[in-house]
Amino acid sequence: IMSAFDYLHSQQSKVKGVASMKQNVRHGYRAGGIAPYGYQLKKIELDAMRKGSQVTKTKLEPSPETAPFAKEYLERRSKGETRMAILQDFYERGIPSPSGRASWPASSGKAIEDNIKVYLGHTVFNRLNERVKIRGKLDGYKGGVKYKPEQEWVISENTHEPIVSDEIAQRL
Repeated sequence: IMSAFDYLHSQQSKVKGVASMKQNVRHGYRAGGIAPYGYQLKKIELDAMRKGSQVTKTKLEPSPETAPFAKEYLERRSKGETRMAILQDFYERGIPSPSGRASWPASSGKAIEDNIKVYLGHTVFNRLNERVKIRGKLDGYKGGVKYKPEQEWVISENTHEPIVSDEIAQRL
């Protein structure tokens, strides 16, 4: 019985936490996590206090080091250049990948493309399905699909400086 109550409490806490994150996004703040390649987190101190500490939220701002490369990548992709050709060029030019490694896996380019709404200046939340655990190990996504349908995403538009234009995004 106690295990059932623990599970119920856990599920209720999850629902409340997700609702709070959605509210942050609706106000233009991040819901957490690292900044996508090309951006960095900017701390915003609010007037509110919580247990004697100032409440801070984060927004995205272009990173002077990586934003030019994210922009270049998306511009070149919008002109039809292949993902691997661009990433190979970045490798040959010595541009570190998002993980800091010299080589650029194709998944890095795909992740940049998948985040196009963020590169247009919008904050996006609730895009990913939950991870599934089998025998204690992460093994895929709920329903076998990584991304939820776009109508389930929470998108707050024009929350930070865009790196690319709508014209470039439409050509991707």
